Amino acid sequence: VRLERRGWYDVLVADRGNVPQEVTLSFTPFVKDIEAAYDAALAFTDGSVALFGGKFKIFPAASPDAVAKFPINPAGIAGNELPTRTLMRDKAGPVLLHGRKLAVASLEDEGAYVLFGTAEPVEAEAMTTVIDPGLPKWLADFLGTSVPAALESYSRKLGPAPGNKPLLMISWGGATPGETSMGGSVLPSTVVMTFEGDGIAAENPAVRNAARWFGAHEGAHFWLGNAVHYSVPQESWITEGGADLLAYRAVAAADPSFDVRAALQDALRQCIAFSKKGGAASANKRGDHKAYYHCGVIFGLVAERASGGDFGSFIRALIEA
Repeated sequence: VRLERRGWYDVLVADRGNVPQEVTLSFTPFVKDIEAAYDAALAFTDGSVALFGGKFKIFPAASPDAVAKFPINPAGIAGNELPTRTLMRDKAGPVLLHGRKLAVASLEDEGAYVLFGTAEPVEAEAMTTVIDPGLPKWLADFLGTSVPAALESYSRKLGPAPGNKPLLMISWGGATPGETSMGGSVLPSTVVMTFEGDGIAAENPAVRNAARWFGAHEGAHFWLGNAVHYSVPQESWITEGGADLLAYRAVAAADPSFDVRAALQDALRQCIAFSKKGGAASANKRGDHKAYYHCGVIFGLVAERASGGDFGSFIRALIEA
């Protein structure tokens, strides 16, 4: 049995006949950032690894050639509606799911990270954290206060966040020379962030503001992404650009020195550049995923002006509706 890429999908293909009922795969977790998608795995410097359960979704297809013609959005593909139950266990001990230690993590079509290894969650009033012990201390301390503060500001503006107490999971890729890298995503009740590069090792105002904005962007997805979401990936400008706009406003409120007008002007400039290649809806097919962020900010400003209020009030009305 081979694992092959056909179009937008990975396919198990047998040399002859049908794929057997049982197939064993060995793999090295892919821990690099995946743009516009959930990272497959997070690596911690103590050896712990978190795997994203959503990558294990599986469904039947008539043939590999048929899969090659499937659209980028799996919704509506025959067989995709069948649930996939994924069980994750570790011979070395319990695993961590949603901040809780379990002998076996059971996921049924649930996008969640399952942590293998010795990394320990730390309980606090605002949220539970699992922070890589190798993460620079200044950044760990800063995010441990700024992310809960951003969530609290959103709660006052948008209403309570859906779900249970948030889990903040942060991994550190090391002080790679010449790098300043931040990545992240949000799932129900979970914020995931990854950092890498010697540009982050020491605190400075630019990195501090970028980290604050990044944490605020990811935190905004509890409301704009979980409470309100798009119907197809081509509409991800709704959540990504909207989260950018909410984060710009949150950072400006927390730090008066932040130039929010310059940030919005840059979004406009980049949206215009992307738009010369085609519409925002088809940007993912061109590999222009950042168009969803920059043009989404501009669409958010349009919605704000048209609604006669501010963007937070516009989103709150969507949630309440």
